Amino acid sequence: MTDVTHSASQMELYKMCPTRHFYKYILGRPDPSGDAAEAGTQVHTLIERYLRDNVMPDPALTWSGSPDGYVYEIGQVALAMIENLPAGGSVPDVEITLALAVGDHKFRGRVDARRRSSDGRLTVTDHKSTSNIRYAKSEDDLRTDLQAILYAKWAGEDVTLEWNYGASKPKPATKKIPAHFPTRLVTLFLTKEQADESYKKIVEPVARLVAASYKHKDIRRVQKNTDSCSKFPPAGCPFKEECLGKKMSIETKKSTLVEFLRAKRAGLPVPALAPS
Repeated sequence: MTDVTHSASQMELYKMCPTRHFYKYILGRPDPSGDAAEAGTQVHTLIERYLRDNVMPDPALTWSGSPDGYVYEIGQVALAMIENLPAGGSVPDVEITLALAVGDHKFRGRVDARRRSSDGRLTVTDHKSTSNIRYAKSEDDLRTDLQAILYAKWAGEDVTLEWNYGASKPKPATKKIPAHFPTRLVTLFLTKEQADESYKKIVEPVARLVAASYKHKDIRRVQKNTDSCSKFPPAGCPFKEECLGKKMSIETKKSTLVEFLRAKRAGLPVPALAPS
């Protein structure tokens, strides 16, 4: 077993750009999360209190990261999202620690909620706030989603995965519909056998690559995916200028060939290398 403990977000970041992963997780460089992420955390807390303690979110509650920053109506967002969930006070299992060991790999995470129906069927829920509901994943997306597969593997039995999406900003009013916060509930049922197979095909190859990445000491040996430089709003990847300013020698490019081929076989994005 490796000494590296993986998270779904860590592996997703590696898939997006191995160099960005290197800066954040191996070099330990600060990675500003932004106001939207913090607002999402506040919404999670409100939903958690509703599910566990039957405390209704205050519709007037707002949050902003700075005096002149965007004011998130977190109470309204939470109220919209709980419409997709069971009655308040009926879900005691919230914010559960995920700790999973499979073969040579260890995983960690936080499960937003877990509940059983009267006939014993298990449902695992994850709350997702997003700037626009069009970014919500589909049922087919969840079938190959690292986090979803890890949750199903962790469940250890047949499970319904429930991704509860809520827009963090209101949709403007029209002549027929008032301004509102759109939501979308996406569900996927997986048997234990399906979860085991998906883990082997989708999660395990990425986990191997991430574990191997910790052996690198020289950032010049790490792959770059320049297509993802602008995928970190509002100003793109915080390490972009430093990253693209580094040049790679022919010898260094040759030394990354093995990692390049492994990534390609695993279905990961094949990154562009900086010119020498």
